[in-house]
Amino acid sequence: MSQICVIDDDETTRTFVTMALEAEGHEVIECDNAKKFVSEYIDQSFDLIVSDIYMPDMDGFELLRTIKSKKTDIPVIIVSGGSSYDLGNINKLNLTLEMAHDCGADAVIAKPIDTKELISLVDENISKYSK
Repeated sequence: MSQICVIDDDETTRTFVTMALEAEGHEVIECDNAKKFVSEYIDQSFDLIVSDIYMPDMDGFELLRTIKSKKTDIPVIIVSGGSSYDLGNINKLNLTLEMAHDCGADAVIAKPIDTKELISLVDENISKYSK
């Protein structure tokens, strides 16, 4: 199927997303931070990227701008549970996801991740870019 990169500093989330995507037949490369993705994987050919927003060293907003400046033909799905400032505040989480969309994310999804919603967004965005 498709080759997807999952970027998240949280190992549990990264593993969960990877398992869900692999169960659908996708090949998944995992990356535990945005800086590593930029230095090691940015020039690889992916069909889609799934990334967290809040990560150390480089956040998902900067990563998104970097990806979209180099590769406009790769869809990026942003996932976020919000920052430590957002805990328990759905309005702040929604604002974070809205900001990601405004920065060029093709889709956004809140944590905890609904597997069916994730797979739907992945399929929709891969097919949109492969036409």
